[in-house]
Amino acid sequence: MDGPALLRLALLRLLFLAALLNLSVVFCRAPGQLALENSDWSGALHASEGLFRKPVEDSNDAIVFEDSGAPLPNAQGDKLSQRLPLSDSKPKFTAVGSRLKNDTEDVSKLTSEQMAERLVFGSRVVRGADWRWGDQDGGGEGVIISNGVFVDGWVLVRWDANGHQVNYRMGKGAFDLKLVSATPKELTVTCYHFQCANGRCARKEDVCDRHDDCKDRSDEENCNDPDKISGAQTVHLLKFGSRVVRGPDWKWGEQDGKPPGQGTVVSNGVLRDSVAVVRWDQGKHENQYRMSQSKGLYDLKLAAIRPQENVSLACLHFKCGSGDCTRNHHVCDGAKDCKDQSDEENCDTPFKLSGRQTAQLVKFGSRVVRGPDWQWGFQDGTPPGEGVVVSKGVLADGYALVQWENSTGSENSYRLTSTAQDLRLLSLKPRNVTDLKCRYFKCSGGECVRRTDICDKHRDCNDGSDEVDCDSPGNWTGQQAAALLKFGSPVV
Repeated sequence: MDGPALLRLALLRLLFLAALLNLSVVFCRAPGQLALENSDWSGALHASEGLFRKPVEDSNDAIVFEDSGAPLPNAQGDKLSQRLPLSDSKPKFTAVGSRLKNDTEDVSKLTSEQMAERLVFGSRVVRGADWRWGDQDGGGEGVIISNGVFVDGWVLVRWDANGHQVNYRMGKGAFDLKLVSATPKELTVTCYHFQCANGRCARKEDVCDRHDDCKDRSDEENCNDPDKISGAQTVHLLKFGSRVVRGPDWKWGEQDGKPPGQGTVVSNGVLRDSVAVVRWDQGKHENQYRMSQSKGLYDLKLAAIRPQENVSLACLHFKCGSGDCTRNHHVCDGAKDCKDQSDEENCDTPFKLSGRQTAQLVKFGSRVVRGPDWQWGFQDGTPPGEGVVVSKGVLADGYALVQWENSTGSENSYRLTSTAQDLRLLSLKPRNVTDLKCRYFKCSGGECVRRTDICDKHRDCNDGSDEVDCDSPGNWTGQQAAALLKFGSPVV
């Protein structure tokens, strides 16, 4: 090799060493100090300007450059994946989910599809182009509380104005939201739905669905092993027909039998007040049990992952049209507790309520008229008139006591069951009843019961005064004695 050739080779080696020296200045910094600029990278070799260009995002978490799209290789030939933390004091780029986003990006120029791609936990949003949800947002901003958009094109939002946490469409042709800022905010949230171990929120249907919606797999752990599945997961896996046993926070004695046995969930999973209704195999007892993720209380544990099918039963309280059970106070309370929502049908029109609903809503003082199954002639007056319920509501045998206004205050009992509806409600709000005269027995609280309700081991009075001193005839009140004494009873 001649002299000029050797000189050229030496010069190329010097240029190569200089390039390596500058690269070490750019990349070898402490975490959180990566010197990325929006325009260019200062300090790089301008003589090799084809190597240094403005970074853009890549779907595989790499920084790529605006030429052929090829990523800058590191020493192992892999894509450069270092990014700034959210806590960086003066960030030029911010970690948004798994991608770098420019803080100064004008989000108003983004398409709906681009906005959906940028949504992550902490993103600020407002209602968007396809909004159709009334005033759920309270007219203001909200924050994304899920790990971006779920695989089905929906996303969870918590609204600032009212704290509501609701699911919205951001994909598959419908976009309910608009991005407010390219920079997500630091956020701590208590999830109404499933709380991931990393603090993010997922929905009930995301638990054990074989998708890592939490991005830490806490929604998918132990999904095939009911003994190891967490209480938080169990809350969202319980369904009508699920088989359960007592859980880690059980404090209800032998309600589940002796020895402790299995039961069946008869409600539509966990209801909105964080309880599930269970009927136990031993003794067929039915009660409600705590399953609260927010309080960390789990009275139940799954005995099997899959619920039973074709469960048919009689409910102790309200039976939904879909076959599941809920509690009396869940009827027309504004929350849809039945699978078919039959507990909330026609609640704004009491006259149209079903017999099952009416039976749960009738109270002392409720205004009523004859119902669709009436067969009692003119007991309600001529013409048929209004009456007032004078019992505490529907009594243990499915009857309610009514006094009619058009029939000189006559008092009788009428059927309100799932198969017979003798009465219709005129209003959900009972009237204030005073100076009531009962035909048989007047409870200490003012309501009436029948003679057969006295000392029958059922609390037909709200205060239980119909069951006081039943084993001590010498202590009976005059009302009790009048109701209980029969022909031939010994007296003193």
